[in-house]
Amino acid sequence: MPDDTEPDYCFCNGCLRHTRHQILASEARGEDWQDFWTRNEYQIVECKGCGEVSYRTRSSSADSVDFEGRYYDYVCYPPPASRRIPEWLKELPYEIQAVLGEVYVALHGGSRYLAAVGARTVLDLLMLEKIGDVGSFKEKIEKLQKDGYITTAEAQLIEAVIEAGNASAHRGYAPDSRDLNHVMDILEAILDKLYVSEHRQQKLAAQAAALKKKIPPRQP
Repeated sequence: MPDDTEPDYCFCNGCLRHTRHQILASEARGEDWQDFWTRNEYQIVECKGCGEVSYRTRSSSADSVDFEGRYYDYVCYPPPASRRIPEWLKELPYEIQAVLGEVYVALHGGSRYLAAVGARTVLDLLMLEKIGDVGSFKEKIEKLQKDGYITTAEAQLIEAVIEAGNASAHRGYAPDSRDLNHVMDILEAILDKLYVSEHRQQKLAAQAAALKKKIPPRQP
């Protein structure tokens, strides 16, 4: 039966932090032996802040006791997210959108190698879409800068992300969570500039042109 009187705390993928949750439904299963027992509770829970609904299993046994008392082991679905997916993801070209979506899945699953290599792949697809296949990563970055898509500082940022992906793919480099957040900060900033902000500026320019047509001219 659902417990509507005792909110619990667990991680919310909507709020990206631990929040109070209400147990909407719960079903328990357990086994008992002569000197031992186990218990699993299968629960649907709702965040009291944003309303996000998720599923978790809460497990305990006769051994689930420490100096503070009884404790529980939790398995949650979807797994706890490590980074919020940008709202503008669907504004990107389909191939970039698909790969970037899998990068977030890798981040949430703790797959550090895959996330770093995926970030590099997203940048490679971006460069192919903007300037075509003009050679190595270095040559592509130089072409992006020469054609005015990025600044010198942004070229250095992109190079750092690509090097991290290369190291993960070829040299066994597993960036920690802090480094992966740096990778994603850079990647999202570049995508925002070259797709989201660009589209926003084009839309504003069209709106401005339409507005000018409606403004009465000055009388001589």
